[in-house]
Amino acid sequence: MRTERLVRRMIGGRTSPVAGSIDRAHAGLVTGWLGCPTCPESPQIEVRVDGTTIQGQQLTTPRPDVPGGSGFLLRFTPISTAHDPVIVRVQCAAHPATSIEAKVGSEDWRVPALGRIERVSWPHVSGWIAEFVPMSTQAKMCLQVDNGQTIPVRGNVPRPDVQTFLGAEGVTGFQLNLGDALGYAVPSGTTIRLLRGNLLLDEATVETSPLGPLSESCIPSPDGSDHIEPSVLADLLVRFRSTPAAAAPDADWQRLLDGLGFKVHSASTHQWAEFLAAHDYGAADIAAILAIRKIKGMGVPVLDPLPSALSNRVRSASPELPERVQSWTDDVLGLHQQPESDAHEKKSPQAHDLRVCVAGLTEHRSGLGQNATHSITALRAAGIHACTAPFFPAPGGWNPRLLPTKQATGALKDHSILLHLPIDRVAPALCAQSALLASPRIIGYFMWETEVIPRQLWRPLGLVDEIWTATEFVAKSFHAVTDTPVRVTGHAVDVSMVELVTRAELGIPDDAFVVHFSFDANSTVARKNPNAAIDAFRAAFEGDPSAVFVLKVRNMQQAEHLARSGDPHARGMMQRLQENPSIRLITGELTRARSLGLIAMADCFISLHRSEGYGYAMAEAMALGTPVVATDYSGSRDFMSSEVGWPVGHSLVDVLPDEYFYWEPGMCWAEADVAQAAAALRNIRSAEGVAERVEAAQKHIALVGTIDSLRDAYADALAPTKPPSANGAIAGPRQEGQGLLRETFP
Repeated sequence: MRTERLVRRMIGGRTSPVAGSIDRAHAGLVTGWLGCPTCPESPQIEVRVDGTTIQGQQLTTPRPDVPGGSGFLLRFTPISTAHDPVIVRVQCAAHPATSIEAKVGSEDWRVPALGRIERVSWPHVSGWIAEFVPMSTQAKMCLQVDNGQTIPVRGNVPRPDVQTFLGAEGVTGFQLNLGDALGYAVPSGTTIRLLRGNLLLDEATVETSPLGPLSESCIPSPDGSDHIEPSVLADLLVRFRSTPAAAAPDADWQRLLDGLGFKVHSASTHQWAEFLAAHDYGAADIAAILAIRKIKGMGVPVLDPLPSALSNRVRSASPELPERVQSWTDDVLGLHQQPESDAHEKKSPQAHDLRVCVAGLTEHRSGLGQNATHSITALRAAGIHACTAPFFPAPGGWNPRLLPTKQATGALKDHSILLHLPIDRVAPALCAQSALLASPRIIGYFMWETEVIPRQLWRPLGLVDEIWTATEFVAKSFHAVTDTPVRVTGHAVDVSMVELVTRAELGIPDDAFVVHFSFDANSTVARKNPNAAIDAFRAAFEGDPSAVFVLKVRNMQQAEHLARSGDPHARGMMQRLQENPSIRLITGELTRARSLGLIAMADCFISLHRSEGYGYAMAEAMALGTPVVATDYSGSRDFMSSEVGWPVGHSLVDVLPDEYFYWEPGMCWAEADVAQAAAALRNIRSAEGVAERVEAAQKHIALVGTIDSLRDAYADALAPTKPPSANGAIAGPRQEGQGLLRETFP
């Protein structure tokens, strides 16, 4: 909020031609400024209320916005008056004729506090509070959400800008995390009120919520009367109970915890593991107890995520656990229940599958969020009912509609769930949004970026009935470790909204040859491999001032952090940026339309990635008619070949620890041939055969990468009686010795 909002001019009739104003006047506070033409310096101020001189603490405040550069602030013991309006007169103590007056309504005069909400960008709320009257125990500062829930507000941030106008006493700023306080998210547009007791100080609306704006849904909003019935919980538990940990029975507690889908190896986790081991608990018991500890921090009521063998062990051990550890098991839904059957039958397509709830990152600004949006569009284009259940899979991002109430579970019994989430968030999400488990068929729309799937992700793959993914590369990786059916649906590429980006605004000559690459540093610098792209550009056009490399980096602060931490890939990028004046660096958040405009502006798009699940930017470049040079490896091979682009050869190299989010033995990816990429760049600049290949690329993407192609794939996958087509075939059973391990625990 701009400081000017604090200045509320209350100029009344002036008794002489003086400069000044009363900015604020309340019982306990008068602020403003006064210039006295007779006094050589700032005058000593005298304040009179309804003719009575007020005694109090007077301060001179810096006011660069007014003549003389200073103002006055008088804090005094609040006084009451029967007059309405209250007449406030400020005068020079030495020259009383130099004065200004203001008429203040009685309601304004009696205000005991002021406050502002300056920013509500989920989950953060910030602002300031100023109290003129001591706060009673009945009149606490709080934020109130639309649903009536209140959150205490305590000043915790210095605000000298506000104190300039209102003084230091009782004036402070506040910052709080609504997600942490509530445990769940509220929709964008939700009203947040700043209250002092029953007095409304300010209100604002939530922005950028992971739930998006409030909209109609098949799942009703909680109304306070919803309750969780044991019979409902028993049905929801079956999927977790029947999906074992992906680990051998004799594994240590860390591997067992990984195998449950909960990798939480913090220092405190290790301390508790050592504590439990010292009390003679075995590895299986320790892993199960620590998994329960993990989900207790979700912020909402959570469902027991353990398979039968481990859940039984926790139940039997619970009475003997130390009191602190026992508290972790309190209120975990279903922990002390046993479903009638531990067998979960994976469903074949039925008529009810024509109702689909797209759940997860439907409102998220990321590739995963884009996938979810395309799924909704494609389903509706196919005439299939598609509602949404957005949430972000972390405390403060949960959707309260997806708690396991009778109303929510009843609404989802005739819907298939299409779950758009990172694989490692599936188990925690189904614990915290357990109404989803009422669906007879859960489809996981999952992406991955290496040939090896870490063991931690095997169990989440088994929690769903079917897996959809975009490319054969990803499907093959999944098929190697799970017997859950896998279907390749493809992706949709939308370039309908493109903002024109001119070379002039980037300081690039119109006749320059422009090579472009863009990536998100949160997707790891090592995998995206901008260094190879820069090296190929330099090898192709060293010393040529008419060649320009435009590099767009989202979340550049992450790359800078990695460089400071010693990451060789990030440090290499920073060094190349310093050494090469031909690179134009663009950072920060751009709209999707402007990002597409950069691709359209370029003469070539290059991606020497080490691995991609799909490769949106490459497909978008092809659709926009920009030639593409890319590593001939991983998901991009599904839509790119030498007939429609410039694929670059590679050698396979090991993935090293810290290069990717996970590391497993045997994990590898591609190292592109930089010399071959440089030759491709020179070929594109020569224009020989380029137009024909670009035209073929646009036609190819129009066939395999549109909403229409995705619509057809989804309609085929959800058809009640139609068998899978050859192009979208469901993968068969895994080979002997592969797949999700089905051990039980002694």
